[in-house]
Parts: sequence; structure tokens; C-alpha cells
Amino acid sequence: MSFRLKSILSVLFFVFVCIFFLENSRLEGFVLYGTIFFMVIMNYFINYWLFDFDLHPKGFLTILLLPAFHLGVYLLIYYNLLKEFSFLYRLLFTLAFILAQYYIVLTQNILNLSHFKNIGLSKAALTVNHFYTVVIFFLAVLAFFLVGELSLVVKLLLTVPVFILLYIIFALINELDNGRIVYTVLLYVFVILILCLLFMSGLIKPYNQILVAMILGILFHNFSVISLYSFRKVVSLPDFFMTILEAILVGALLYFSSF
Repeated sequence: MSFRLKSILSVLFFVFVCIFFLENSRLEGFVLYGTIFFMVIMNYFINYWLFDFDLHPKGFLTILLLPAFHLGVYLLIYYNLLKEFSFLYRLLFTLAFILAQYYIVLTQNILNLSHFKNIGLSKAALTVNHFYTVVIFFLAVLAFFLVGELSLVVKLLLTVPVFILLYIIFALINELDNGRIVYTVLLYVFVILILCLLFMSGLIKPYNQILVAMILGILFHNFSVISLYSFRKVVSLPDFFMTILEAILVGALLYFSSF
């Protein structure tokens, strides 16, 4: 059986099993999140099986974790939001997720093979991996914000370990040095603390938490792009203008999130 066929069949089967279980169970609280975590662990080892247990040592964090994390985030969003939608919309969103999950697995396979031999698609796979990492971070933040019993400050603080995890995956794949990783993580923590202080002081009142999730997703993209450049190398002109536009967009979204 080819890798593509094995991947799509395993993704289809496992995702629908997880969705069926969430649809027909009455789990809540710690038991619910523990069950989703167990599903993520199972998906992690299923992905290991997909790669025929032939993985670069670094891949146990960079290759296997991203698709498993993607599944966990989607299951949280499904249970806390999509479960209330009609069957047709739930099916369409799930099929779109399955397609995205399938392409993540294919991308991770290319990155894994590139550790052992030269592959022409490796640079394209790095770009796609970066895109998926940003999207998964946004979805993870959104999943936290959908948990109604938590305050916004707690939700913002919970994004820090998610940022650290996904950024380390991104940094290891792109072979960033440790100094740059520490600097970027500390910068994100500083931004989150500033947002928490502004919220607690009443200077900002972000009622639309989807826009706040978009803001943090943009920040993740901005920080990851900038960190690809060394401290001695000038940022390219397109990336420089993109950084400026993203900064303006963050300000605009923060303003509109208060309405």
C-alpha cells in the first residue's frame, strides 16, 4: 500500500472514530480533556506507524507532534463550537479538516525524508509547514477562548505554553539557534503580560475573542518570520513591509475587538 493511500485511510478512519465518540459521549471537564489528550497520543503513534517507524531522532518532536496537535485542537473546537451546528456543516468542516490533516502528514513525510537524502520539495515543505504551524496556533488559541468558564487573562496565559511548543517545533525544523528561540519566547511572554495588564486595568476590553485569537496568530507569524533572519542579516523588503502591515492590522483588530 502506498504512503498516500495509507495516510488518507488512517486519517479518515481515526478522525471519524474520534468524532463519533465525542458525538455520542457525555464527557465534561477534566474527563473530556483527558480523553482528547488520549486521542492525541494515539494519533501520535499512528503517525509513527505511517512513517514505518523510520524517523529522524529530531522528528519525534518536529514531525510527529504537529499533526497530532492539529487533531487535538480540532476536537476541542468541534466539541465546544461545531457540535452545535447542523449535521451538514459539521460534516463539511470535518472533511475540510481531514484534507488539511492529510496534507500535513504528506508535508511531514517530505521533511522526514529530507533528513536522509536530498529532496527537491524540501524547501516548499518548509514553507507549507510554516503555514500550518501558524494556522494551528490560531486554532489552538481559538480553542482556549471557546472554553467559557475561564477568564480572558487565564486564556491569554494559557497561550504561552502553546506558543513555546509550536515555536520550538518551528525552530527545530528551521534549525534556529537557541539564543533566537529564547529571545522570541521571552518577547511573546512580554506581549501577553502587557495585554493582560491592559485588560485588567480596563484600557482595553476585547469582547470579540475571535479577533484576539487572530491578533495572536498574526504575532506568531510575525515572530516566526523575523526569527528566520539572523541578527546580522537585513530583513528582506517584502518581509519588512509585511511586518509593518501586520503591526497595523494587529492594532486595528485590537480596536475592533472592543465592540
